[in-house]
Amino acid sequence: MYKFGEINSYEGVLDLKGVVKEVDVEEMEEALNICDLSTLSQKYKTWIKHMPRVKPYYAVKCNDDALIVKELADLGAGFDCASKNEIKLALEAGAKSEDIIFANPCKPPSHLQYAKEKNIMASTVDTEFEIYKIFEHYPESK
Repeated sequence: MYKFGEINSYEGVLDLKGVVKEVDVEEMEEALNICDLSTLSQKYKTWIKHMPRVKPYYAVKCNDDALIVKELADLGAGFDCASKNEIKLALEAGAKSEDIIFANPCKPPSHLQYAKEKNIMASTVDTEFEIYKIFEHYPESK
């Protein structure tokens, strides 16, 4: 029986209809997500083959599943992180600090400090106020 909040990993062929039938819908509060990591890997490699000078950056906020983030880190993808926790997840998955962009329109000072500690240099800026805040808390940032 599959339960809400569980992450199950399988190798080989998986009977998706069987998985869906076994899901305990009484306890589910969120959608059931099924991801074929081999397809993810294949699509990433296709991207790199056809656009080798364009590095893809995965927006962690879209789906912060640790298995997906790890697969992409292993492939050498970049990461668009909007918080301290997303930066931490990407780093724990094996991403390099230079492969992470801190992209949040309103970065809390404590998150800027964490980015500084982890040497996350790249950042996006949406407002003049954000430029001053970054300069105050992390002037070495790019």
